[in-house]
Amino acid sequence: MEFDTRLIEKAKQLDEVALDEIFIEFKPFIRTIAFKYFLAGAERDDLVQEGMIGLFTAIKNFDSKKEVPFEVFAKRCIILRLKTVIKNSLRLKHAPLNHSISIEADETISKSLYTSGPEDTFFDNEDFKIANEKLKEILSKFELSVLYLISSGMSYKEIATVLGKTPKSIDNALQRIKKKAAPLFNL
Repeated sequence: MEFDTRLIEKAKQLDEVALDEIFIEFKPFIRTIAFKYFLAGAERDDLVQEGMIGLFTAIKNFDSKKEVPFEVFAKRCIILRLKTVIKNSLRLKHAPLNHSISIEADETISKSLYTSGPEDTFFDNEDFKIANEKLKEILSKFELSVLYLISSGMSYKEIATVLGKTPKSIDNALQRIKKKAAPLFNL
């Protein structure tokens, strides 16, 4: 699997066709690597998603002027992302116990857990789809990228590195996202 430099450059510019081609090519590798690791409280697909984020980081940071082939660089970024996620999760392994509350402590939580049915799940999913479509309409590609990466748990600094921007530009984008999204969510 040898990648054309032009394909990678298109992917850096968030060209969906180029990104899809690279992601499709690397997905078997990512799945194979992800299944070698274990992340407590997560499903295997969560690790695959983290591997995809590692691949996205590789795309954004790849420098064709260096003597390293993209495949080697990307595989290293994917493995590094998985190891980092697992290492960070181990640091936080007791956090749920320290921040949890008893279900009986709050009647509204208890009631909502038992009254949620399939129709509630359907409407929640429908609301999510509608909100997602509206966000795609009102946000720029850059803002959508920032929103996706922040929701995946990345820090400002990590996002800045992935997108080749400064942490301040990431913060500015998040402020714009909040202003644009506020009317959608009645904030």
